Amino acid sequence: MTSELRRLGTNRSSSDGASGRRGETILLVAGAASFSTRDVWEGFIEGFHALELEVIPYPTFSLLSLLSVDTIASDVIGKALDPRNAVRAVVFIDGFLFRGERSWVPAALSRAGVPTVLIATDDPYKPIAPDDDTYTLRFTNERACATARVPYLPVATKWIKSMRSRHSKATDVVFVGTVFEDRWPIIRSLAQHCEERGIQFDVLGHFLVDVSEFATAKHCRFIPGTVDELERHSIYGASRVVLNVFRESSEPCESANPRVYEVGILGGPILLSGPRRREVDELFGDMIFQFTDAADLTSGLDAALAAAGKPSRAREFRERVAARHLYEHRAASLVAALTSLDGTSRVTGSPNHVADSPAAAESSIAWVFGSGRSGSTWLAEMLGMFDGVFIWHEPYFGKLLAHMSDHAEERLRPNSMYSGEYLESTLRDVGDVLRRQLAIRLGRHGARPTRTVIKEVNAPEVAEWVPQMFPGCAFIWLVRDPYDVLDSHLDMQRSDAWNAQFAASVDGVEGTAAHIARSFRLSRRGFDATEPTRRIRLRYEDLVSAPETELLRLARFLGIDANLDDIRKITARTAFGTHPNTGRSKFRRYGRVGVWRDSPNFTSACRRIADRVLGGLREELGYRCDVPDTAAARGQDG
Repeated sequence: MTSELRRLGTNRSSSDGASGRRGETILLVAGAASFSTRDVWEGFIEGFHALELEVIPYPTFSLLSLLSVDTIASDVIGKALDPRNAVRAVVFIDGFLFRGERSWVPAALSRAGVPTVLIATDDPYKPIAPDDDTYTLRFTNERACATARVPYLPVATKWIKSMRSRHSKATDVVFVGTVFEDRWPIIRSLAQHCEERGIQFDVLGHFLVDVSEFATAKHCRFIPGTVDELERHSIYGASRVVLNVFRESSEPCESANPRVYEVGILGGPILLSGPRRREVDELFGDMIFQFTDAADLTSGLDAALAAAGKPSRAREFRERVAARHLYEHRAASLVAALTSLDGTSRVTGSPNHVADSPAAAESSIAWVFGSGRSGSTWLAEMLGMFDGVFIWHEPYFGKLLAHMSDHAEERLRPNSMYSGEYLESTLRDVGDVLRRQLAIRLGRHGARPTRTVIKEVNAPEVAEWVPQMFPGCAFIWLVRDPYDVLDSHLDMQRSDAWNAQFAASVDGVEGTAAHIARSFRLSRRGFDATEPTRRIRLRYEDLVSAPETELLRLARFLGIDANLDDIRKITARTAFGTHPNTGRSKFRRYGRVGVWRDSPNFTSACRRIADRVLGGLREELGYRCDVPDTAAARGQDG
């Protein structure tokens, strides 16, 4: 995708003799804060340059000491509308200064035909009102606050080469940042532990609490003052472990912060992060060490220090960050969103077909991928109870592309329908089949829904092509412990079960496990290829343990207008206990997690196959075998 966006950013010839290009420059306006906002602003400068786009940097935090706010507002508008600058869009980092009474600034730019983008940084945990249309595009960096109208654009890091520290003395643990009151209990607890154990712990930054109790400490140093970027990297480079402490919030928070990515790209120190966050675990797993609270912080520190001498973990962490989490990747997502404003398809470079049909509003379509027996029907039922949501269950559209998915070599054969030379045309035409079908179905139902959800877990062959065929769509990836999925598949194949005929399509336990692995991996390809702002990952286990929280998170992501009372009514109506036809060999089973551990289907022979075929996938998805296998312990060999 990066090469394509670089092509979009390449200067085009123009009759404008003043600049030789038109509409290819980003006016990048920083907010008033000079710390986190500045880091994000500088990161996007680097990101846009990596895409070969011109950038006009506007450092509001510096200019406020020289100019009035009104002068700055007028200057931003002047630079944006000056034809010599060829401004494609104005991107506001933070943007807090230009909301409320100064919202006239982005409003004036919009009326002049210049798209405006808000990347919220200073108040990420406060959801932006869904009816706030001050900016053309708005992004949040907290995915729990994301909606269809305010999508998620994660923070990132600039590229930092491994560097030799300027600090002669190595430090065991370091924290660099502001010590707020909510961070203090964790930092204080760790400092007490380090002082008792003789572990060197340095805390550098601004202190908003009294740290005088450590004034005479032998192993803990609290060093006040501003730490600039180069100094921060040097300090991290001299440390075995870097501590990351998330701020407390009244709202549920899931996302990583810049420090996670910044430490990762250095490729040296081990990251100790907490309180635990879902996205951090999903992205990096055991590459980092997480703690839940001060109670388990010390054991996390001991494990992190033990791992500090093993470079493979830090190297894997660095490779993961470099592959997906640089500001180049975030800038690419932003440019793709700007490109979609023109109604242009990334596959064809021309307006989408059947544009007058109800199905053509691709931003209203969401796909659900994963694997059968992962709770997808339950999820679809809950979503279908929201007003204005149309559910299309299992169209098996993906089977049209099954041959291409299973035989990648066909893309190299010139006479193949799936030849790479004609792939854009193939994807365009096949995509139009679904658009027309959806338009007909909606017409028959007399429906013009605000959101269409297509559940396609049993035909995941199309998942990797969805981002190209339907670039405006949302992508929901539903995952579940593959061992539980296997157990459920085996249960439904029993001779007295609801789907016994499925056994004829697979080759026993081995074939069933391979079928599940294929479904999840094809789905993951599509998830990884989808812009971060248009994708969300759900876990069946979280839906079971906290259905209201998860459904509210998904509703926000999809832009569904729902309150907590609506959510509670839906989850109560769809709870597993409300269905009489539930249990072993039934379509609905238990609504529990970890069923495989005590299941008669999961014999020791089955477990050996599961470990071999699904074990690696299970770890990739973040599941661990932390409880003894009771079936194997019973010696069942059926």
